Amino acid sequence: MRRSNNNKFSKENIEMFYDIYFTKEKYLLAYGDIVHPILDHKMWAPTVETLQSSPLCKIRGRPRNNRRRLADEPIAGRSEMRRS
Repeated sequence: MRRSNNNKFSKENIEMFYDIYFTKEKYLLAYGDIVHPILDHKMWAPTVETLQSSPLCKIRGRPRNNRRRLADEPIAGRSEMRRS
């Protein structure tokens, strides 16, 4: 691919400035097959297999209420200046 410093007023052939992947032939090769939408579940192909869901795992312990803070962040609920 060749680039020109003055491409605004260049009188060269435009095919010199774009890649071969941007041609109509490559576009049709990539997107030529059409995927038709399925409007209703009656149009689905019948399946013999049944799908199994993954087993549920119970998470141990109580869920955290606060996010984990960085080491240099102050503790929540405490101000930097404490009154005595």
